[in-house]
Amino acid sequence: MISWVIYGHTYMLVAFSAENPLHLSVLLASRIGVMVEMAFYSVDVFFFLGGFFAAFVLVKKLKNVSI
Repeated sequence: MISWVIYGHTYMLVAFSAENPLHLSVLLASRIGVMVEMAFYSVDVFFFLGGFFAAFVLVKKLKNVSI
């Protein structure tokens, strides 16, 4: 998951500095290109899973605390 996020950000850095954007259309038509396009959503999934598991661990620890 994290490698997908890193790859997407790296590709976007290269894409924004490309001299000829038409060369990017060849990449976006491939399977790798689809994965790069969906890297935008992988960031959201990464943060959601991180928050979910952090909350899961926190609730588990709070159950053991007596007030």
